[in-house]
Amino acid sequence: PGGVGKTRLALRVADQVKDQFADGVYFVPLSTLTDPALVLPTLAQTLQVRETGQLLLDSLKAYLHNKHMLLVRDNVEQVIAAVPQIKELLSASPQLKILATSRTSLHIREEKELPVPPLGLPDCVGKLDVACLLQAPAVQLFVQRVQEVKPDFVLKADNAAMVAEICQRLDGLPLALELAAARLKIFSPAKLLAHLEQPLDTLVGGARDLPDRQQTLRNTIEWSYNLLEQPAKVLLRRLTIFARSWTLEDAEQVCNNAGDLGSDMLDELEMLVDNNLLKRADGPDGEPRFTMLHTIRIYARQQLVASGEEPLMQQRHAAYLIQLAEAAEPFLTSGQRSEYLARLEAMLEDVRLALRWCRATASEVETGLRLAGAFNWFWYLRGYVREGREWLEQLLAQATPSLANSVYQAEARFGAGALACTQGDLVIARQQLAASRTIYAAIGDQRALANVMTFQGIVALSQGELASARELCTASAAQFHALGDIWSEAFALNWLGEITFVAGHEAEARTHCEKSLALFRQIGDSWGTAMPLHVLANMAWVGSDYAAAHDLFAESGALLHEAGDQWGYARSLAGSAAAALHQKNYTQAKSVFQVVLPLWEELGNQIGLISCLIGLAEVFSAEDQSARAIKILSNADMLLRKNGFTTDGVQSTGGILLDTVDLHQFQRTLTLARAKLIEAQFTAAWSQGQEMTLDQIMGEAVEGQGCTAEELVSI
Repeated sequence: PGGVGKTRLALRVADQVKDQFADGVYFVPLSTLTDPALVLPTLAQTLQVRETGQLLLDSLKAYLHNKHMLLVRDNVEQVIAAVPQIKELLSASPQLKILATSRTSLHIREEKELPVPPLGLPDCVGKLDVACLLQAPAVQLFVQRVQEVKPDFVLKADNAAMVAEICQRLDGLPLALELAAARLKIFSPAKLLAHLEQPLDTLVGGARDLPDRQQTLRNTIEWSYNLLEQPAKVLLRRLTIFARSWTLEDAEQVCNNAGDLGSDMLDELEMLVDNNLLKRADGPDGEPRFTMLHTIRIYARQQLVASGEEPLMQQRHAAYLIQLAEAAEPFLTSGQRSEYLARLEAMLEDVRLALRWCRATASEVETGLRLAGAFNWFWYLRGYVREGREWLEQLLAQATPSLANSVYQAEARFGAGALACTQGDLVIARQQLAASRTIYAAIGDQRALANVMTFQGIVALSQGELASARELCTASAAQFHALGDIWSEAFALNWLGEITFVAGHEAEARTHCEKSLALFRQIGDSWGTAMPLHVLANMAWVGSDYAAAHDLFAESGALLHEAGDQWGYARSLAGSAAAALHQKNYTQAKSVFQVVLPLWEELGNQIGLISCLIGLAEVFSAEDQSARAIKILSNADMLLRKNGFTTDGVQSTGGILLDTVDLHQFQRTLTLARAKLIEAQFTAAWSQGQEMTLDQIMGEAVEGQGCTAEELVSI
């Protein structure tokens, strides 16, 4: 790419090998030429070969025939039509070598390409370390150039992160780094970083002895852009619609959707790769993916805006993502979800980009609802619960009355309700699911209606309305059975098993769970299998068979962890920790609680978080850390009150519901821990707990590392 330092590299190589060429090394600059007809005269002038009666090409061939010489020909890309003449000179001169710098390949047999990439970027894991940063060539160059204009500059802890970000933002491109370094004469690193939001306007004022094309970063990129044929220019600017990388199929479907770039774009794509405006790499599945440097992307995006095509490309981009997501959606509720989840994960940056555009464009809110709704199961299964709910709720808030009965609004409300349920926000979950059910009932979509009813049953269970929960899940399971939807029937039966178990009908619950288990196994869904195993583990736990409960929780947790289901995995871990607690295995209980607590916090699930805090408080009380237990219980009490409950189990304003075991455990642990402290100690600890933030109480509750998630799978 332009600005990577090809000329400087070629000159350095030429200097190092000059003694190997008996007839010398000659530098032939072509940067000022645009007419290929002037290439031979320029070479003749450099070599002091005079024109005779014969053609100049023949004169040069005769002169170079026996010469052992190296010609360094700089910036060949702009006179690429002269390449056949280069080939003739090589054929006529056995000992002639040519080192050519170019932004594009020459495509002759004798050519051996050496791609010159940008400088290496920092690869420091975790906390940025100055010594580690200085090992990165991009950082080395940047610091050297800064010190040339600001001798007192030193890379240190307070500016290391900003310098690393500057180098990352500029892709390690030497010209960009040098232009940026010059700006630190007047900017602080933080100010420079802010200005790099518009790097093409900031990175100007290169050294006066550089060619005009290298005086600014914009000129350098524009130089490469102007060498392209028109179709390649169109393709380059359209490709900026993608967030990071894309496949050939992606590019064809979005950038050449109407076939206006010809029957295929292979020639244009190859030209962009040849000109180093695109980079090719193998994706995780081995399929080639393409990307471009950040600075090139910014320039090309400006060209897209100037062309007036940006809205059209955004519409095509969003439509293509919807097409992919809706094609994958049925497989997310099946035993084949892993492959499709991976595909959707690879799309995520593009989906975020498209959703931001939909949110900012009033006429595209329905498009946003459709796209975010198609990702409903993905948001949950991949642990993006908080993000998915935010997208859905923001777009729903912008929906106009004309979209009130839209199927896409129904799907979005279903997703928002299901994700709110996952976070324990049951009041909102109930409202969203009821609104979704009303729309689906009016539309007459029986499968979607049954799906909503299953989740209404889950919410009713969580709020203690067992009769309603049972009625809803019984009806949805029957509807799915009639429709022949095995997966959804198994899912509804699992929850019907949990509901009837909580209601005290253990034999019936076991029947539902075992049928659910059989159906999930029939279709080969290991993730689905984990759900009824979890309910059976709860049955063993309540029956005081803690060893069996532990084994079932472990089996369920391993399957959920493998599937990437953070919420289900956290539930299984919490069950395993509770079983260990009842066995008075405090070491194991603490290790598991300390892993599951951050999971609940990340998911935003208040029910799980509070329950976990109470469990840890019991552990610390048993370990004679009573003041610590009291602080944690005090904070849990505050969280309960914020969610509409008091620790005596009385609901005051409506909110989450903890089961009675947790509330009894709270009171029991509070009594035991308080008895070990004098009143002043208790008052001080309780007061501290009330004032602590969530981050502080998390730090108090989680000491050391506990177990890793991987280790817990085998506990």
